[in-house]
Amino acid sequence: TADGDIDNTASVVSTEITTPQTSTTETPITQAASYVIAKTVTAVDAAGNSVIDTAGEIIAYQITVNNNGNQTINGVVVTDAMLTDLARGSDNTGDDDNLLEVGETWVYTGTYTVLQSDIDNNGGGDGDIDNTASVVSTEITAAQESSVDTPITQDASYVISKTVTAV
Repeated sequence: TADGDIDNTASVVSTEITTPQTSTTETPITQAASYVIAKTVTAVDAAGNSVIDTAGEIIAYQITVNNNGNQTINGVVVTDAMLTDLARGSDNTGDDDNLLEVGETWVYTGTYTVLQSDIDNNGGGDGDIDNTASVVSTEITAAQESSVDTPITQDASYVISKTVTAV
């Protein structure tokens, strides 16, 4: 009844005592909303050498959110600023009811297209493309995050050619 406990009342009557005698007990409920977010790279540079070394290469990501608490979670929102095509697939229970139920896992996918600036600045100077996803919900308003880094290989190279044009 939304008062934080389970109320249970028993009553007894008999032939001799027709006025019911009752006893009530309240058992507290502890709600523990909890989930885990995990982000992984599922494919790098599907067109070639599995190394990020050219603008236009695509990194594919998977983000999972698993309810490891003891209550259903509402209003789950997963965001990832780098993935413009972030999409949620079916959940592991197949009910797709937009409620992250206890034990349920939602799987999201998305891609990032490597920019020339990513390679030129060596991933912001640390040698990889850093990508973070976050999740919030009605019950858990503090964002939880998961990050993954994809290494960049810089290969500065040029060719010089000298020819005689006149003698």
